[in-house]
Amino acid sequence: MYQKGAKGWLKHFDFMLLDLIVLQLSFLVAFQIRHGMVNPYANRDYLALAIITELADIVAMIFLNTYEGVIRRGYFKEFISSFKNGFVIVALLLLYVCPQGYIYIFQNYHPAHVGHICVCHIRGEEPVEEAS
Repeated sequence: MYQKGAKGWLKHFDFMLLDLIVLQLSFLVAFQIRHGMVNPYANRDYLALAIITELADIVAMIFLNTYEGVIRRGYFKEFISSFKNGFVIVALLLLYVCPQGYIYIFQNYHPAHVGHICVCHIRGEEPVEEAS
């Protein structure tokens, strides 16, 4: 007569699926804002980034146990859990996106110069080379 509900991950499968869908929608909207009305999945690099984003979210869900007590926790605990989840996703994406050129920079330059190169790269400027 009575059936036991799902245990573990299946109990919150709907939250997990909704999280993955909303993450892809936000990826799509961010791409559209930046590049215009172009399909991001037509480019192999952006398609790979979308897939890695989903995998990073799944890894964050599993290792952080994101959905434990999701129904009962308050606003502050939910904020902290969401912040941790987002931080792990961004950290994993940075590990994926970091180009091989930075490995060369870190092996061949002084740490202060590496910081200068990174800041110039973020600003979109050309780094100033030291006189030798």
